[in-house]
Amino acid sequence: MRVPYTWLKDFIDLDISAYQLAEMLTQAGIEVEEIKTLETNFTDVVVPEVVSLVKHPEADNLYVVRVNDGKEVRTVVAGINNFAKGDKVPLAKPGATLPNNVTIKRTKLRGIESNGMLCSAEELGLPLNPGVNGVLVLDRGTPLGVPLAAALRLDDPILVLDLTPNRADCLGLIGVAAEVAALTGQKVQMPDNTLNFTENELPQPQVEVRAQELCARFTALVIKDVQIALSPLWLQVRLLQAGIRPISNIVDITNYVMWEWGQPLHAYDYHTLSEQTIMVRKAYPNEVLVTLDNQERTLSEEMLVIADAEKAIGLAGVMGGLATEVSSETKAVLLESAHFNAASIRRTGRAFGLYSEAQQRFEKGVDVNGCAEALRRAARLIELLEAGKVDGELLDEYVSPVYPRQIRLRPERARKL
Repeated sequence: MRVPYTWLKDFIDLDISAYQLAEMLTQAGIEVEEIKTLETNFTDVVVPEVVSLVKHPEADNLYVVRVNDGKEVRTVVAGINNFAKGDKVPLAKPGATLPNNVTIKRTKLRGIESNGMLCSAEELGLPLNPGVNGVLVLDRGTPLGVPLAAALRLDDPILVLDLTPNRADCLGLIGVAAEVAALTGQKVQMPDNTLNFTENELPQPQVEVRAQELCARFTALVIKDVQIALSPLWLQVRLLQAGIRPISNIVDITNYVMWEWGQPLHAYDYHTLSEQTIMVRKAYPNEVLVTLDNQERTLSEEMLVIADAEKAIGLAGVMGGLATEVSSETKAVLLESAHFNAASIRRTGRAFGLYSEAQQRFEKGVDVNGCAEALRRAARLIELLEAGKVDGELLDEYVSPVYPRQIRLRPERARKL
């Protein structure tokens, strides 16, 4: 489990260093295997603001860009113009080094001196998803003039936990924060997951849990007016710190919440669900499902699947189906947050040689009473990023309720012992 230090501090106030925290956790039995950062292979790359952008007078495919890094205004000649005045972009100054042993020098291009180079994510060796080829356009709120690594928090420490199988509670940042709270006396700070529920515009989905022995709870929420886009860079960087590849805002948010809460989620394109129906059932004999990796898989009767009114649309807790994948054409999604039997998920994953972060959490144990709250968190983030709006109420099929256990404790007796 990778714990980005700054991300953890969203949930608990800490005035100690990442190294002090690592020592504290290790002494308490949660071993920190190492502390690392995202690998960067560039130097002297800073964040300026674009002051002006005009075509090169002597070349149709070149542009003359003036940028201000807060200390001086530089002129740079660029071969692409996917940015505009006021944008923040990465500038490799003369003398900067980039991946593949590239060194930036002052140079003249068609008679105009270029004092540096505006960089793409690929040129910087960053596995971000900028959406278009060209210069990496940063969030407008990115601090001016600071090194790019610091601006994007690429140099933030990441604690890598070597968890024993009984500590599934620490497979989410909130669980880690609870452990840290017990060690420091601080309180866990939970995010505001308040939602603005509205009347249904879309047909209310029907949810049925048939295999109740394998699915204790299934919660769902419909999101309308979905705008599929790229996630902001801060969210993409946090996912990279967790070891997850950014894809698009809706999918990224499900992964983001999984890392926070330890609760896997899945998003379905709502309009691809036959009769807007969701069933949790065992697979039919020799039922076929094409999973997200575009592989056709023949299922066996003991496997748990998510299905619509006609067919299986996902391997429960392991991998979704290609037919209901969220794409650029998606206009509404159904978000799922559920609790599946650990042994069933483990058997299905091993049968197909599949292994995912979601599967790991279901195998080791997920808090059944956290399903709905994780779903609210995802919907809240979707609203905050203006990626969609909640449609109707949260659906909650809690077929096998689990209540908190009560333990009798006599403090005086404990102190005496």
